[in-house]
Amino acid sequence: MSSVNSASGTDDSPVDMDWLTECTDGDVDAMKTMVDLYLTRTSSLIVELNAAAAANQVNEVRRIAHACVGSSGTCGMVAMVPLFKSLEKMGAAGKLENTSEIMARVGVEFERTKKFLAAKALS
Repeated sequence: MSSVNSASGTDDSPVDMDWLTECTDGDVDAMKTMVDLYLTRTSSLIVELNAAAAANQVNEVRRIAHACVGSSGTCGMVAMVPLFKSLEKMGAAGKLENTSEIMARVGVEFERTKKFLAAKALS
């Protein structure tokens, strides 16, 4: 999986469109369904992750972040993966000191991802 978007030639795209296309065999309806499921579920998980971090629930932070890493990677949401991996590692280590900073970045990248997908007419 690459963070390079072949359509635009940039390496800062939040979504690996080649990967998303490959996963759905190029079926636009399947892409839209996959993207909709990802955005809906991840939006809920981000709320849960914020609550778990605020309550210093390290196991919940690890569990939720792990789920987000998997779904983000599967769907080609490359900007989200490293942020969720950081949160997963923090939860596993039992140290949530910097979660508010990372969660703020999660919010920014999630919005950027949604805008990118909307521009591609996938959300």
